[in-house]
Amino acid sequence: MRIKALACDLDGTLLINGDKTVSEEDLGLIEKLIDEGVFFVAASGRQYANLQKLFYPFKERMGYICENGCLSIIGDKIIDKEVMDPDIAHKIIDRGRLKEGCEILVSGVNTCYIEPKNMSFYDHMVNFVGNDTTIVDNLKELPEEYFKVSLFEKDGIFDIDYWKEEFGQCCNVVIGTDCWIDITPKGVNKGSALERLLIHMGISSEDVMAIGDNENDIEMLKMVGWPVIMNSSNPVIFGLERIRTQTVTDMLRKLVEE
Repeated sequence: MRIKALACDLDGTLLINGDKTVSEEDLGLIEKLIDEGVFFVAASGRQYANLQKLFYPFKERMGYICENGCLSIIGDKIIDKEVMDPDIAHKIIDRGRLKEGCEILVSGVNTCYIEPKNMSFYDHMVNFVGNDTTIVDNLKELPEEYFKVSLFEKDGIFDIDYWKEEFGQCCNVVIGTDCWIDITPKGVNKGSALERLLIHMGISSEDVMAIGDNENDIEMLKMVGWPVIMNSSNPVIFGLERIRTQTVTDMLRKLVEE
């Protein structure tokens, strides 16, 4: 297969087994693909600053789908930003405040905002996730627009249906990883963001490979000619794939060797 672009999810896909950084081998393989003219896109629920740190050696030569599609960037140029009605964001925040053990995160362009119930959440965001993180007194009074509101439960998400019933009519509500729910404006997802980036680059979706493992990758996988899922994927995406792989490294090696 000859592809012109590769979009890859991070957590559970490129980063597995609790990895916090992209391996030197994977960085080298991705850079080789970029040198060969393949447009590489990191597609994640993570923030832009976080993703730049992970791909520092070639951060200005690639694309970014940040915050599950709310922010689309090439190099350091914002291509698109999708925002949420603040009234809806405030309702999500209110519900999260009432739920015991639930931490709330609001995404900004260059930082994320939290009002932690427990300071261990701040430690998790800074030292495990690697986000630029700002503590505020009130998430309903921020200096920038809302585009993604996330909910974190350290022991795992058990009631996704509750959030979908409450906000599914006006927002996208998806599981990011076992501990995270991401809520974004209706119709905004990794697939819609990838479509905008491909139009900007003049690349047909049939010439694109996307690799993912979870519910928030569904639209991205459906829109490309070469959808790839992990063997360890959430069963909700089984059947969307053209290829399955044990690791992204295996897939990158095959692409470089062609």
